[in-house]
Amino acid sequence: MAVDSEHKKNIQHDLWRLFQLEKDLSNPNHPYHKFGTGNLSTLRDIPASKGIAIREALLEFHDQYYSANIMKLVVMGKESIDELESWIRVLFEPVKNSNVQLEPFEGHPLSKSESGLITIVKPIKDWKHIQLTFGLPDTSKDYQIDVSKYFSHLIGHEGDGSITALLKRRGWATDLSAGTQHGGAGFDFFKISITLTENGLENYKQVVLSIFQYIHMLQTSPVYEWIFQEVIFINDNV
Repeated sequence: MAVDSEHKKNIQHDLWRLFQLEKDLSNPNHPYHKFGTGNLSTLRDIPASKGIAIREALLEFHDQYYSANIMKLVVMGKESIDELESWIRVLFEPVKNSNVQLEPFEGHPLSKSESGLITIVKPIKDWKHIQLTFGLPDTSKDYQIDVSKYFSHLIGHEGDGSITALLKRRGWATDLSAGTQHGGAGFDFFKISITLTENGLENYKQVVLSIFQYIHMLQTSPVYEWIFQEVIFINDNV
């Protein structure tokens, strides 16, 4: 009932609607395509019609995957490392380690069949917005270099010569952001989000063209050491 209530609350929320639309338009053979939240129909009625006891299925899932080796814990405090560790050991050592091995999902939700699509959505709120989504492999294991931050830094930059400055100067956009979104085991997304003006909405094709032209410029330019160091400095001081 709690999940169903939250689902109903989100039905009129534009970001949740876009999230589900993205899943609906993804590769139907990929797990990402499935319903993202759940409601009484998926959690009670459909399982009951198939003779599935949902509580037992949930407990079985818990027994199979509740394992310390696939969990992450971050602790921050003013106490010493030794003191924090002593607390953590008392609280979390009882969590069993079943040595569960998680296999990455095969393929990507955005295969060739799902790429290159233009989807026009009528929002609930008065919201003029463009989102460009690109499929990436899983970048979480490469967090120490995180190549995508170099490009998100440049694409999302707001200074002179940036794509944001260009779109603002033409009166097409008021804001732009870019970055990697973790999708799941084996896949990520790189998303560029632009908040449009009324004029920008009328010229949305030119907005998209300008962004792709900027991306092409980045593709044909070398990786600059000073930009790389700037990204490191910003990340270390945020």
